[in-house]
Amino acid sequence: MLLVLRHRGKATRSLLWAPIRQTPQNSLTTQTNSEGSVTVKITPENISKDKKTWQFQVILDTHTGSLDEDLTKSAELTDEKRNKQLSLSWDGDPSGGHHREGVLMFPAFQERPQSVTLILRNVGGIAERKFSWNIQ
Repeated sequence: MLLVLRHRGKATRSLLWAPIRQTPQNSLTTQTNSEGSVTVKITPENISKDKKTWQFQVILDTHTGSLDEDLTKSAELTDEKRNKQLSLSWDGDPSGGHHREGVLMFPAFQERPQSVTLILRNVGGIAERKFSWNIQ
């Protein structure tokens, strides 16, 4: 970055160095699905290979109706080989209301997959919502 300063009418140039932030190749960013009247945001929180339980932060928002879905029954995690894990638990807001936030927990896969897809079924009247991440 080049910064031009003026001191008593004279221009002085100064070169400033700023660190460049690099996003990791396997960045597990938040994904959003806004189909229908419910917005769903999911962020992988803890899916490292040394963990026995994988965690996903889930945020649900709506301006109509009530968020009554049992997410432990509507969620599953799959890998690129079509191995499937069902949700172990939900640690967060109870059913109801216009906003819910919490963590869905799944058992880790026995072998570290290259990618995972979290599938939510029948949330806000949408048959299936998919959220996928490359993790290798």
